[in-house]
Amino acid sequence: MPTTYAPFARPLYVMLKPAGALCNLACDYCYYLEKSKLYQDNPKHVMSDALLEKFIREYIGAQTMPQVLFTWHGGETLMRPLAFYQKAMELQRKYAGGRT
Repeated sequence: MPTTYAPFARPLYVMLKPAGALCNLACDYCYYLEKSKLYQDNPKHVMSDALLEKFIREYIGAQTMPQVLFTWHGGETLMRPLAFYQKAMELQRKYAGGRT
């Protein structure tokens, strides 16, 4: 991957939702409780491995800074199995291109 760092650019920051509205918590303050109704045809609306790889590759490629930050958010992130996050870390290393 070619170096595309811009010394005065600002970082791109995105929060990723690997589990959509899927959650096993019932927090009173949650702003996301009604979102599950958006997925009535697929109540387990979760990110596929193919989309995970595409997102990671494109997100890292879009960064203008040497450091890349990933945040997993939305629903309860631990509703995805540990293997999902292990795969995510593997893909982050694969596409890092020397970035941290």
